[in-house]
Amino acid sequence: MTFLRADSEVNGHHHQPGLKTPELTSFYKIMISDFSDKMRVPPAFVRRFPGGFPEKITLDSCAGREWRIDVAKSRDDNSLCFRCGWKEFAEANSLQFADVLFFSYVGGSTFDVRVFDKSGCQKRINPALQNPSDPPPVKLEPDSGCSSHQPDFSCAPSRACDTDVKELRASAPGPKPTPSKAFEQATDYSNTYTKSFRVRLSKSSCQRGYLNVPMSFVQRCPELGSGSRQVKLSVPSSGRTWLTNYTTRLEKCRGRRQRRNLLSGGFKAFVVDNNLREGNVCAFELVDEQGAVFNVHIFK
Repeated sequence: MTFLRADSEVNGHHHQPGLKTPELTSFYKIMISDFSDKMRVPPAFVRRFPGGFPEKITLDSCAGREWRIDVAKSRDDNSLCFRCGWKEFAEANSLQFADVLFFSYVGGSTFDVRVFDKSGCQKRINPALQNPSDPPPVKLEPDSGCSSHQPDFSCAPSRACDTDVKELRASAPGPKPTPSKAFEQATDYSNTYTKSFRVRLSKSSCQRGYLNVPMSFVQRCPELGSGSRQVKLSVPSSGRTWLTNYTTRLEKCRGRRQRRNLLSGGFKAFVVDNNLREGNVCAFELVDEQGAVFNVHIFK
């Protein structure tokens, strides 16, 4: 991974490259001036980021999307800016003048981002805006030879590894499904509970019987631990439960090592027994941290 430094960082400090926890873990930006194509990262935050700021970062939004953003030096003052990928993020999240974005560093090269309008309230993005007609930056295609089935992020449409969650744009041939009320309901639900996440099931999730657990959720719930453990999925509406395996491992995809957090080894039975199909939405709520029990609310 490549790291960048602002030219102003010349106080004799020399860090070994790597991503340690920065002295500052969050910052906010008010959308003024030309924010549609780029966003300047506060120099004070960059200076306190050990090892240099990563050249590529991931923004994890509350709307359920992950955005890969390139970081580059500004030609004006050599400050660091979010560039390639930022325009798509700004458009999909309907950024407007005076909106406030709050960024929280969660680990690796990932930041959680929350968007607030000028009234001070968090913005709720219409899922339809997450599915514009232009080609998506991450395509959902059959397995293209990558064993981890992870998306290959880029700034332009490209071939991709198979993925199953969080990408809400479908690129398969044929008509694209319109955003359903089910997803809006699941979004409302998951935004209510801190230790919850929601996913829209893909074809690979249903057929192969595995589910990627979002990294942003794992960061909020370290009690899940690493390695392997058994978790219980409970559907309150039916009163039934299923045992699945939760595993954490590193896998290589297109030359990059990526951490994967998976539900498998029993998830297929959960899909079949609940008659889940591609496009259905599930909201997972962690109700027992020590026992690893999730209530799962299904929206079709």
